[in-house]
Amino acid sequence: ALPQGVTEGILVLQAVPNFPAADEGLQNGDVIVQLGSEAIVNTGEMSKFLLTHPPGETITISYFRGPELITIQVTLGESPRR
Repeated sequence: ALPQGVTEGILVLQAVPNFPAADEGLQNGDVIVQLGSEAIVNTGEMSKFLLTHPPGETITISYFRGPELITIQVTLGESPRR
């Protein structure tokens, strides 16, 4: 469930350890609402964003942890392999 007052975004279900976003503090339960200057409301938008921003590029991620909006800088890494 999204935090109170947050109507759109991507709920982080599993922050991948030792990957850039997790290393910068992104945790399970956070809700990503913006990547760079683009509002992100679903996983399709996130995938399109990541396809156009290569590994090594530094981006801003804005997310909610409860009612608090947090912004971090992350250098994109390679996609985790399953």
